[in-house]
Amino acid sequence: MERAIAYARQRRTEFLEELKEWLAIPSVSTLPEHGPDCERAARWLADRMRRAGLRRVEVVPSQRQHPLVYGEWVGLAGAPTVLVYGHYDVQPADPLELWESPPFEPTVRGDNLYARGASDDKGHVFATLKAVESLLATDGLPVNVKVLVEGEEESSGLEIARYVPRHRRRLRADCALVMDSGFVLPGVPSITVGLRGILYTEVEVRGPASDLHSGTFGGAAPNPFHEMVRLLASLRDRRGRIRIPGFYRPVREPSEAERASPPKPFGFAAPRQTATSADLAKTSVVELPEPESGATIARFEDDDEVDMIPLIDISMVLLVFFIMIQAAGALAPVDVPEMRFAGELTADPNAITITI
Repeated sequence: MERAIAYARQRRTEFLEELKEWLAIPSVSTLPEHGPDCERAARWLADRMRRAGLRRVEVVPSQRQHPLVYGEWVGLAGAPTVLVYGHYDVQPADPLELWESPPFEPTVRGDNLYARGASDDKGHVFATLKAVESLLATDGLPVNVKVLVEGEEESSGLEIARYVPRHRRRLRADCALVMDSGFVLPGVPSITVGLRGILYTEVEVRGPASDLHSGTFGGAAPNPFHEMVRLLASLRDRRGRIRIPGFYRPVREPSEAERASPPKPFGFAAPRQTATSADLAKTSVVELPEPESGATIARFEDDDEVDMIPLIDISMVLLVFFIMIQAAGALAPVDVPEMRFAGELTADPNAITITI
């Protein structure tokens, strides 16, 4: 892996300029006027995938102008396969007045690179792709790799929801690596093994067609506000468990081994504890390559806060990727699950409207 790290560090300036070029494309999936920008960002990524050495690179057409991008390198017969996922679309940059520099004009200030999407998720996708390129250009990949990047993670996810069930054979892999998380601490490579999902809805509660006098009808006629409070309160019990019937039916219970060994960031800290520099100084779980001065690429500014993600060193990404590759060999093949969706989409692609 040292040769791959050297390859990446020698091209630091080149990589940084490429990342700036991609970040300058305003691929905002929630705004229809940026549909052409999303398509441009997808084509840009496909071109870089080909340059990195991936094969069968394809920009999957989209009616909503949010194409998926797929590429693979499957040159090792019998070797495990890692499916890599990420997204190139970004959230709107509003409010613009809070930005110190224009969100789609990537700007270096100190050791940081500020731009919309630098963290979520173009920066992560780019760094992982360059890790793959660095390995292919030097020692080669010890596993097969499939890469699927979508263009509407920040809006609806409709395109990938259609694509996955139709291409289960193509996407079959031994494990999946999501390029959309972070490091637990600066300089500490991390693999996130689980995240909570989210679903939000718009609930409309209809009451009387006209105002009712509280002295005459109060307490007798149903009050929409009271009904809304009751509905919200009924979703969870006192222990925080979701009370929606069937909600937990598809959830896999943790195995005994998982319960006995709760996830820890490479042994640096127990769950619900904060890892300090003193903790790290006492721990030698993973030996990291010594970063060279100026070998880092970027720190990122995101939508409603400045992400405190450490400056990305390609060597760190390579190390995480390499660990993931090693883990793939110990896992049984996992088929891509079927995806089913219920509900009626409104004009807002982010919400399902329920009228009560």
